Amino acid sequence: METYLVFVNIAANNNKFWSAKIDGNNVIVNWGRIGCQPQEKIHSFHTQSSAQQKFNSLKSNKISKGYRVAIKDLDSTQPELIKQGIRLLEQIKPLVEQRNYKGHFIRLLEEYLKIVPTPVGMKLIPEYLYRNVGDVEHQISILNSLLPNVKTVESKPISLKSIGKNFWRNIVD
Repeated sequence: METYLVFVNIAANNNKFWSAKIDGNNVIVNWGRIGCQPQEKIHSFHTQSSAQQKFNSLKSNKISKGYRVAIKDLDSTQPELIKQGIRLLEQIKPLVEQRNYKGHFIRLLEEYLKIVPTPVGMKLIPEYLYRNVGDVEHQISILNSLLPNVKTVESKPISLKSIGKNFWRNIVD
């Protein structure tokens, strides 16, 4: 059993993950900022039942704090999530064109980052994420390449690490 949760709050500069899995009588927990080196803790128990209880308790605690179940690596087996991400980006596009990086843009971006957990650096600055419509269209093309029946140069699944690299294609630190 395994879970991957994310918590995104742009105003508080949160873009973090929490994951856990049961391995025998152990619960292995990883957490940190998306795209950064995670921290890890292993909880060991005498029985698998005790490990399962701990797993459920930890997961429930994170969900009560606002974490949301997410997909760690998107691929063509999750077309509905990919399409939902594309729909959000299509709504974000006119806001970027208008350079309206407040309110509705923030809500849409947070929803997008919950569906497509993306390494966006240590500081979430909304106006730097998508500086122009071309940046949004580039992200849409990456997601489109994951959809079944779409011919792409790269036929293997694209990991979030790859999406993150492409996400920042024009941004200079």
